[in-house]
Amino acid sequence: MTIEYRKAEYDDSDIEAVVDIALAIRPDAHESVADYADRHDAERVARRVCVRWLASIDGQLAGSAYVGQSPSLPPEFIAIHVAVHPDHQGRGYGRSLLESAAATALERGWETAYC
Repeated sequence: MTIEYRKAEYDDSDIEAVVDIALAIRPDAHESVADYADRHDAERVARRVCVRWLASIDGQLAGSAYVGQSPSLPPEFIAIHVAVHPDHQGRGYGRSLLESAAATALERGWETAYC
């Protein structure tokens, strides 16, 4: 088994996999790939700073971690959100993603986080 952690270079397959994970965790969320892509594009246009880490197992996306400014929080707050597909929970992938997100926040000098 090969586990890879990487910063997201968003392409269609990454976005689709992140939405699939979100829907596997919360099937009632009703988020589509198009909704997610639109929100991601809006964050870039608004110049909200964010980084997403991805965890892949044997090439298949298993989890993600978001660290950055959230439109629902004041700009001085940094949000961290971790999601791991239910099939891969309980194996430490979420903890590793959280550590990557927290390290990214510290590297950028972000000290106030909301999880």
